[in-house]
Amino acid sequence: MVSCTVRHESIPSKHMDMNAFFHIHVRVTTMSYRRTVFALGLIFHVYNRGAGQMAIFLCDRDYGMFMRFAREEATRHGMAIIAIVLMPNHFHIVLQPIEGNGNVSEFMRCLQYRYARWFNKQYKRSGTLFEGRFKDKHVDSDEYLYQVCRYVHANPVVAGLATAPERWKWSNFLEFIGQRNEMPHHSGFQLPFLRSHDEYQALVLEQCMSQRILHARLEQDIRRQRME
Repeated sequence: MVSCTVRHESIPSKHMDMNAFFHIHVRVTTMSYRRTVFALGLIFHVYNRGAGQMAIFLCDRDYGMFMRFAREEATRHGMAIIAIVLMPNHFHIVLQPIEGNGNVSEFMRCLQYRYARWFNKQYKRSGTLFEGRFKDKHVDSDEYLYQVCRYVHANPVVAGLATAPERWKWSNFLEFIGQRNEMPHHSGFQLPFLRSHDEYQALVLEQCMSQRILHARLEQDIRRQRME
């Protein structure tokens, strides 16, 4: 078990896409063994949500503290954060180990431990905050990298939390397109074959529209089934 040095320092959500996402993408693991092999230079999509789908961010201060911890732990563990979004009851991070031993598990353990400890102290609660270990996917192709970054940055719009990706403060979408320098981001990273920031912005907006259309259809199907 890795020791994490700690520096000084419920509102359920029922978005269908997130529930389905976690159900489909949970990687089979045992208590002592994670199948994913993390290594320098590879890219991974890591994510987790609140235990029992509880909200893990209740106000701007909470979001800001998680972003701060993410930046600090990324620096400490040699991780480059490519894309990140924080939602009320879950988060997504696309990252690349670039220094050290490439230990994504250690980075995530320390990040989640620090935030859970801070959150529990802040709200005078105890017990588990996150839904167990984080989940992960190896981003093994340029095509998948495009898809996962678009998915991450489109999340707030699809969930109805913002009208456009740039209107949701708690992601690094604006950093990704070169319009801000506040949230954790890999300043030297560029998606392969991407010609401009405008092109990426258009791709994310397209993702938002297609997912919202799918949501509307799913909701119609559910209502129809309930009436039958």
